[in-house]
Amino acid sequence: MFYYIMYLRKSRADDPNESIDEVLAKHERILQNYALLNYKDKIPEENIYREVVSGETIDDRPEINHVFERMQDKECRGVLVVDPQRLSRGDLIDCGTILRLFKYTNTLIVTPRKSFDLSDKYDEKSIKNELMQGSEYLDYIKEIMARGREQSVLLENNYIWPVPPYGYKKVVEGKHQKLVVDPIEGPYVTYAFKRSAEGVGARRIGNEIEAMGARPRKAEHFLPDYINRILQNKVYLGHLCWQKTKTIKRVDGKNLVSKRICNQEYLVIEDTHEALIDEETFNLVQEKHRAPRVKSSKVLQNPLAGLLKCKKCGSSVERKTIKGKRPRYFCRRTQYCKNRSVYMDAVINAVIKGLKEKLEDFEIKVTSNDGSEMDQKVKMITSIDLKLESLEEKQNRLYDFLENGIYTKDVFMNRNELIEKEKKTLINEKKNVEQIISSFKPTKEKIASLHKAIDMLSDPSLPAENVNIFLKSFIKVMYYEKGCTSEDIQLEILLK
Repeated sequence: MFYYIMYLRKSRADDPNESIDEVLAKHERILQNYALLNYKDKIPEENIYREVVSGETIDDRPEINHVFERMQDKECRGVLVVDPQRLSRGDLIDCGTILRLFKYTNTLIVTPRKSFDLSDKYDEKSIKNELMQGSEYLDYIKEIMARGREQSVLLENNYIWPVPPYGYKKVVEGKHQKLVVDPIEGPYVTYAFKRSAEGVGARRIGNEIEAMGARPRKAEHFLPDYINRILQNKVYLGHLCWQKTKTIKRVDGKNLVSKRICNQEYLVIEDTHEALIDEETFNLVQEKHRAPRVKSSKVLQNPLAGLLKCKKCGSSVERKTIKGKRPRYFCRRTQYCKNRSVYMDAVINAVIKGLKEKLEDFEIKVTSNDGSEMDQKVKMITSIDLKLESLEEKQNRLYDFLENGIYTKDVFMNRNELIEKEKKTLINEKKNVEQIISSFKPTKEKIASLHKAIDMLSDPSLPAENVNIFLKSFIKVMYYEKGCTSEDIQLEILLK
């Protein structure tokens, strides 16, 4: 029995004053009325897909991918949308993907004004034009919006970001958006800069302003990273920063990946709002912030520096020495974390024990593998790749046969489904073999590194800095949690 599904998505063309929920609800009413009029029944809830995330590409929108999966069902007759461009306003690759999926699954694109059957060349051309126009419109809108944001900040000195920095409130007066000092939070920011200029550390500053009644907006406590971000922000000088970070795109395999990075050439728009601190204090704090935390004359005493982390909260673990007592490791969030401190030598012994256990596992794997098993698995990968290439060629020929009229759509769908199943089986088989191969990767060099690390940690006369550098060469991170006794230490070691 044929059925229809519904896809709802808010676009930039909709009223910006309406929320996503309001837009989707309005479009759902339109499409349900259409379904009731034309199919004598509404679309059931399990067949409605609401896209609530914002994404420019198909990969960024999970619900549209669920729709594509449902379209593989031969009983799925069509997809209801308020207009075709709701399916995608992405690039040409996304447009081509959508055209192919709807065409070769024999699924209709149903809108209140018209139903499109992509097996009809005129409908296919019409949909292609609509999607292309949507892609061009998206590029145009993005350019216009970027230009508008830039003008709003640089020329009109508007604070366009949704959340104001701690210490300020955002006030909207008509089209103008500005920052004003928050009478409650502002004094804490001023106090933080004053104490930092006096040489007080970020952790102590956080504790002091919490004792005074300050509370961060989302986090539970003013942790050092939170305080340091405040102390480095030029917004407290009364300035706005434009494009302090920027997004770059790069190709990772076959995927286009976006990444945000710091922009060293960002613009500063001065005197846009009331300052909380003066420039002299800000510069003094920056000089102290840039100063090295460890004096050059001071020798590193912690061989696990930068490697050991708290298993309970994930924070870094530091070494602390009290005169006349054995050094201890403690979590940096010790004031809030329940993971107790532990003697340094007990942790070192636990690390040695953990490395010995890993060494034993690796040696067993290496000795049990004479090389023939590895060669066999590599050959299996090569064989699977060849089979996958062959299936890709078969699949491409299927599309050619369909387009040339040699195969009917039913024949195409049946044969394409068989090929897809075989491909999935081969891909899963390849993943399993690759996992087995990856287990063979610890080689004699890795075993040698473990032997050397154990020897270095067992020799207290070696400089901690040398040990630390070597450990970081093959250890990614270590997580510790203290048990009931001083010697009861749970340690997890992750190698690179």
